[in-house]
Amino acid sequence: MFLPLLALAPFAPAESVLQDPVQDELARLRARVEVLEKDGPQRGSVSLEDDQLDSVAGFVSDDPLARAWYDNFELSGFVAAGFFDSGGTGFVPNGEFLVDQATVYVDVEVAAGVSALVEVQYSRFKYDYDKDVRTGEVFAYVHDFCGVGIKVGRFDLPFGEEYFWVDAPANPLITPSAAQVYGEDEGVLVHGKVSDLRWFAAVTAGSNRRSNDDDPGKLVTARLSGGDDAWSWSASAARTGDAAENPFLLGGKPMKPVGEGFASTAGVSPSSKVDTTLWELDTSFELGDRAETSLMLGQALLDDEVSTFDRDLTWFTLQQELLLSPDLSATLRYSEVGTYDDDEGYMIDGMFHGSGRDLGYDTKRLQRLAFGLQWRFRPRVAWKVEVGRDHFQVIDGSPFDPQNNDRLYAAFELVASF
Repeated sequence: MFLPLLALAPFAPAESVLQDPVQDELARLRARVEVLEKDGPQRGSVSLEDDQLDSVAGFVSDDPLARAWYDNFELSGFVAAGFFDSGGTGFVPNGEFLVDQATVYVDVEVAAGVSALVEVQYSRFKYDYDKDVRTGEVFAYVHDFCGVGIKVGRFDLPFGEEYFWVDAPANPLITPSAAQVYGEDEGVLVHGKVSDLRWFAAVTAGSNRRSNDDDPGKLVTARLSGGDDAWSWSASAARTGDAAENPFLLGGKPMKPVGEGFASTAGVSPSSKVDTTLWELDTSFELGDRAETSLMLGQALLDDEVSTFDRDLTWFTLQQELLLSPDLSATLRYSEVGTYDDDEGYMIDGMFHGSGRDLGYDTKRLQRLAFGLQWRFRPRVAWKVEVGRDHFQVIDGSPFDPQNNDRLYAAFELVASF
């Protein structure tokens, strides 16, 4: 675009002996432009008309290979930290300052319509005993291949809705739901859209052990979603195949055979692996301009080789969000998960304040009631405060003291995104 503008540059007389060399170059370019405009585009030449130059410039800027390598990198992330008190015998009974989550995303456009993403996590949900830096999602992404998007690598499993707000900036509260069925795994994910219906399908390793598949069986996950700005819905299903550690976390722990790693009054399964089928239905709808209601219902059906140790886990969540002002919102969330069987319990940790690990596989029900405020006092910065109650119920005959099962907690957190 700058060449036509050069034609308007001052043109010094040819006889000027002391003429600036820059002026000489401008004069030469102007003469060249005049010839091209007079003769028109020739074979093998490029038109210098404004609209043609805009088109060429746009094409070049959209091609990653035509840009400087550093222009293809996008860096983003967030830090969430604050003070947490789980109460009772929870995760932090004495109250502590903790880094909840700290994540950096490196997203690189490697070719037209192809990118690669690496997620680096310093801390993940307060569990940072070893001070490790680990990777989260790591995948190559073809954005449009014959009408579908394709991810290859490790990614969040497309199941339910909570995986969209597993990261602190997207969660209106500090804690997750009681069940928080969430996982990531290595494999292939494809997604697309038919009319107003969006679909996702993934085939992955099916094990919580990274890059070490413990069974030939694979995890298959599918998700459908639809709706509009005022109402949305989704339906998800998954089948893990046999796995020693399910890649789906339930309440913060991988799904395993009963008795694996923790106490179990009802006995210990002799099986080394378990096959799990999961499903979940979600919906949300707006109530006017300032309120949104969300509902969730799901199940995980654990199939052990010994039927005595089969477990059916059910969860549900009811959430109400209210926008009090453009920068201030309030959220009330009630959630549950359990076997609801007096004789059959399961390991439900209550990620992350609850810490039900001391109850082992004797938990038959976890209830969580949480209320919080979120104040976005700066762009990409928010203060959160939350108070809540975790209540565990154990199976008949469990030796664990019921007085330790009711826990009031409180937390505040600062979330900064970049």
